[in-house]
Amino acid sequence: MRGEPSAKTSIRDIYATPKPLDASLQASLVTPDLADRRQVSILAFPYDNYISAGLRRPFFAPVLESYAASTEPLERYYVRALDSQRRSGLEIVYGLDKGLVPPVGGLQAITRSPIVFEYLYKNFEIVNSEEHADGHYILRPRRQPRDAAMELLRFSILQQVVDSGTLKLKAPSTCGLVQLEIRIGYTKNPRIFRPSGMELKITNSNQFVWQGFVRPLAPDEAFVTYISPLPPRAFHKVFGEGPVQSMEWDKVEYHASTADLLGSPATRIDITAIRCVDPAKFVKAEG
Repeated sequence: MRGEPSAKTSIRDIYATPKPLDASLQASLVTPDLADRRQVSILAFPYDNYISAGLRRPFFAPVLESYAASTEPLERYYVRALDSQRRSGLEIVYGLDKGLVPPVGGLQAITRSPIVFEYLYKNFEIVNSEEHADGHYILRPRRQPRDAAMELLRFSILQQVVDSGTLKLKAPSTCGLVQLEIRIGYTKNPRIFRPSGMELKITNSNQFVWQGFVRPLAPDEAFVTYISPLPPRAFHKVFGEGPVQSMEWDKVEYHASTADLLGSPATRIDITAIRCVDPAKFVKAEG
């Protein structure tokens, strides 16, 4: 024997996990009707593809890892594949946005892949929003697409230069799912040099609420993306009907991120609109 596995063994091993899923993860994802749904494909988002194999469910992934869908053409491809599979049967395992992937560290999944998130938010809902210690939740297709309400959050400009600024909301907001309309401009060609993004900080009466990053989906062009000041362990609740407790906030500070020698720093940043997605869903956090 040469010690080389057969093709059949190699294919079988693709769908095998070296050890069973953690007991708490099994408890979160194995529902009473699982026996009737073993043939329904499953997608892990934004990470943790191993879960599909551990559940012994058909594995679906338009790209190997969801975080790789970070350009508009890839996102459009991803959504077309999702839409096609959803009609045949698809469930999502939505996990914690851990931000542990080095090339995209610091970016929320909804910021990195906003088109994919829009599709999931519109077409899927959470099965059970009770807290899971492992942070994974099953999303299933909605009977009817979600008709999201959008509220424009009006603001004044307290301070602004070409690549930084401070915006003050006209009224404090408890919004936990924020849509931003932005344009980030560059002097160094962003098609040759790696475009850097911007850093954001959200506060309430100068008290820290949230901090994160945005990278341009389309350099030198207006684009729309999302951020959430909710704690990662609470974000899954946006896929339900609410209420979702969220910190109140009233100010957004932003500035260009630093760039290395191979990078292209942002030389102009314009935030043209801030909107709240489904504002009635969010209530002021107690305490």
